[in-house]
Amino acid sequence: MKLLFVVREWTEGGAAFLILRHLCWLQDRGHDLTLLVTGPASPGMLERLPPGLQLHCLCMPGGLRWRGFARIHRLLNAALQAVDAQRYDVVVGGSLFPDKAACAVFLRCHGRKRVLVLLDEGLILPVRAPGIRAAMTAVINGVDLLIPVSEGLVQALSSIWPGLARLPRTVIPPPIADHRQEPAQGISPLPSRPRALPMIVTVARLSSEKRVDACLNVHARLCRSGIDVHWHVLGDGPERNRLMRLRRRLGLDHRFHLEGFRDNPRAWMHNADLMVLASVSEGCPTVVRESLAEGTPVIATAVNGGPEWLTEGVNGH
Repeated sequence: MKLLFVVREWTEGGAAFLILRHLCWLQDRGHDLTLLVTGPASPGMLERLPPGLQLHCLCMPGGLRWRGFARIHRLLNAALQAVDAQRYDVVVGGSLFPDKAACAVFLRCHGRKRVLVLLDEGLILPVRAPGIRAAMTAVINGVDLLIPVSEGLVQALSSIWPGLARLPRTVIPPPIADHRQEPAQGISPLPSRPRALPMIVTVARLSSEKRVDACLNVHARLCRSGIDVHWHVLGDGPERNRLMRLRRRLGLDHRFHLEGFRDNPRAWMHNADLMVLASVSEGCPTVVRESLAEGTPVIATAVNGGPEWLTEGVNGH
């Protein structure tokens, strides 16, 4: 089967890693895959793509600054010639919203079926520009199948976009792999730590919706209560500097560790005593399933997908 995946960006983050897992799974089963990235792409994520996959990067500016489908189509004509020449069995849209350019590209590409993978809450963001809302509505009305990562995500978004509830859908949770089956070469080592101290891990991009600042404040309260732990946060993002300042102000420089992006988060989860997710927005938190697969309990906010995997008092809270 010939499949084209259209995404608005290919940078380190949960949505891209989820699409990457799907690409690897599909290629292992012999499908012919093409990835079309309309916006920014990071070298590190491009290196992770499976060999043999066809890649097209348009590197277009953010869709929020574009006006009108006609102008977008004119500018895309040359860039999309290679894709236009193909006829795909399925065109898959992943993490398109709220980017008008990504929506336009998805609608333009030819396929016998159109599938929308609903990964996150991009549809819940306030959309004031009529053109952007029209583009997003056109995508919803133009797909044959919806694949959400959780039923909770569909329910949360249907009140804003009623068309979602009417679409045929198949819920496919984020696929997870066993880190013990992955090659050890190039894997960064785990930190050394006093075994007497509990180890908490959070795997999240350092952005406002992930609420890593809330983790810092909880850690400070634990310390005031006489509970000493090491808390490791795996991820990077625009909030790093603010979080470092807050950490210093709370006196947690030697206990709350901003580890940056790590290529072996499952190994960290496996060695942790607890995994914490403080996000206010998730489609379906893959890290919850990965942590549970490693036998590590989870404390998580009641974001989409979380309650579907956690059993109170058994594997988390």
